[in-house]
Amino acid sequence: MVNWREYFIMNKRERKSVIVLLIIIFTFYGLRHGYQIYLNSKPYSISPISKEEADSFIAGLSKRSSYENLSRVDKFILEKYDSLQLFNFDPNTATNVQFLKLGLTEKQVATIINYREKGGRFYQKDDFKKMYGLRQIQFDLLKPYIQLPEHNSATKLATIQQIESSKVYPYSPDTISKQQLIKWGLSEKQADAFIKFRDKSGGFKKSSDIAKITFIPEDLRHELEINAQTKKVTVYERKYTAVDLNEADTSSLNALPGIGQTLAARIIAYRNKLGGFASKNQLLEVYGFNQKLLSSLDTLIKPISSKTALKKIKINFADFKELKHPYLSYDQVKAIINHRSKYGMFTDASKLQNAKLLPDSVFQKVNPYFIY
Repeated sequence: MVNWREYFIMNKRERKSVIVLLIIIFTFYGLRHGYQIYLNSKPYSISPISKEEADSFIAGLSKRSSYENLSRVDKFILEKYDSLQLFNFDPNTATNVQFLKLGLTEKQVATIINYREKGGRFYQKDDFKKMYGLRQIQFDLLKPYIQLPEHNSATKLATIQQIESSKVYPYSPDTISKQQLIKWGLSEKQADAFIKFRDKSGGFKKSSDIAKITFIPEDLRHELEINAQTKKVTVYERKYTAVDLNEADTSSLNALPGIGQTLAARIIAYRNKLGGFASKNQLLEVYGFNQKLLSSLDTLIKPISSKTALKKIKINFADFKELKHPYLSYDQVKAIINHRSKYGMFTDASKLQNAKLLPDSVFQKVNPYFIY
């Protein structure tokens, strides 16, 4: 049986330690509750705040709540715009640099410029929101600065008329008036410079001449260039003579469009190696000659007749040197000679083909050059 008294027997030193521990516990307990009673007895002091401070506090809470609901991308954009100094702009005339300063990415700017260059226009603020890649939060931040009307059909019509009247349309730079240039956005000084350049140079030979006029803004100069209709230069179409691929010399080949002196020399050299061309497609085996060039010259190269005199090889009598051909490898030439020595002559093409000495693709290419 367990003797519980043994657990409660302590010597004098142990009893003192227990008493000191109990005194410490009760002291801390008394201080804690005494301080709480003191706080409860002290009256609260509420200092009054102004309406502005209250509204600011509530707005801050609302903004914080909205901020926490944003995606990571939108949070990044919002933080980016906190450091930007936004300004009023018209998306129909703003430059690339201005768009970048407004926080748009280069890809977004390229989309807007491309839309404008294809004739697209912004008539009201919400039209800017339709740009591909523009996020809603960007539009919300930029909307107050867009110099376009809100939804209003009457104002929209007036805006359309205003934009259309200032839109550069196809024109002749040699006859355009100063008044029209000003209407399109040039200052009087810029219009005078345009007219002065025209009078001094005797007219515009090409639209790129407009770039020589100073003071004209880059975006407007681009519009003037792409719409300028300068004097047409009569271009005479050159007539080419079709050539026989196996008889043409370097000069004849060089005269064909797309074939220069170097390529013409390569064609002649390869023709000599082959012993003549059996097909137009063999031109593709010449370095620098491609399918596109071959297609463009289709009507300028005469069809190769089956009666074309190719340089033939007597397969049953030719030695190793005479059998060498661009289509045959060293081992293939040796195989033909060894087979001929062992089994006799090749009486016709089928004998060579059935001997399986050459892959079929090689046989088809080299066979026109053999005499059996």
